[in-house]
Amino acid sequence: MPAKPISDARDFGFIALSPPGRADAALAIAASRAGALGVLNLESAVERDAAFAELARLAELSRGPWGLLLDDEELLAAVLAASFAGLGCVLVPSRDKALLRALVKRAHGAGLHAY
Repeated sequence: MPAKPISDARDFGFIALSPPGRADAALAIAASRAGALGVLNLESAVERDAAFAELARLAELSRGPWGLLLDDEELLAAVLAASFAGLGCVLVPSRDKALLRALVKRAHGAGLHAY
């Protein structure tokens, strides 16, 4: 089932962000099933294969909007190339202005919201 669109700015909603470290989509999946925006934190993810396995799990098991938190342009490019169903937004925590611009541009180019 395709993810629901992220609601407009007038709606109040919740965001549930998975903890940093090892990628684990359980919290993001539960949040999306409860009507919140579930976000998988990949900011500190070292194991790319494990991160992609969790992304696939999130895409398969979520029932609503979901997103990613990351600050790696190469990782974002790989995620976008994989075309995970239901991905609606990218949260970008970078303080580096050039990296921030690049990540937001790439997310918007893929039709995603960027925060």
